[in-house]
Amino acid sequence: MPVQFRYIALTMLLSFGVSSAYLWWRQAPAIKVEPTVPLPAALLQRPIPALSAMPLVEVVAQPQAAVPTPQPQAAPLPPPPNDDGPPLPVLFNVASQAVPASQPDADGPPVDLPTSVNVGNILNTSDRLLRITVIDFSTSNRKTALASVLLTPGGRQNFGPDSGLNMESGDQITLRSDGFHDLTQTVP
Repeated sequence: MPVQFRYIALTMLLSFGVSSAYLWWRQAPAIKVEPTVPLPAALLQRPIPALSAMPLVEVVAQPQAAVPTPQPQAAPLPPPPNDDGPPLPVLFNVASQAVPASQPDADGPPVDLPTSVNVGNILNTSDRLLRITVIDFSTSNRKTALASVLLTPGGRQNFGPDSGLNMESGDQITLRSDGFHDLTQTVP
């Protein structure tokens, strides 16, 4: 639907709503105040318990649990594989993409950017909506980065540094979706 028709439809709905609310307000009966019913005398004469008759709560100090000292953690490992279910119905590849060199900045020297970056491409070959988690495990610094991709049936999505994934040479890229077997590839 063109944008002009959306604005016209929205304006008509808004005008109708405001007009209806105004007419309802003008025709609504005034708020009637109902007389209150007095409480029975038996409820009013009920005795209130004295403060001394109430049970006291005793506060008991709990023993402090020893706080464990933090242990050094081992280097993170790649995510464990998910071998359950059918193969993930996607086509996936990682390719190097050229990035133009930066222009000199008026305030200082030019900032050097890499001349190429690795970019991933996913194509959904199924007839259903897929939510895919892309896991980039860097073998050089042992860090893991995650990105989430929502693919419509037959949809295509690119991901890379803009998604928080550096995908350097040798990194392990894993595609994971609920109900499907993981797809893992190493960046060339």
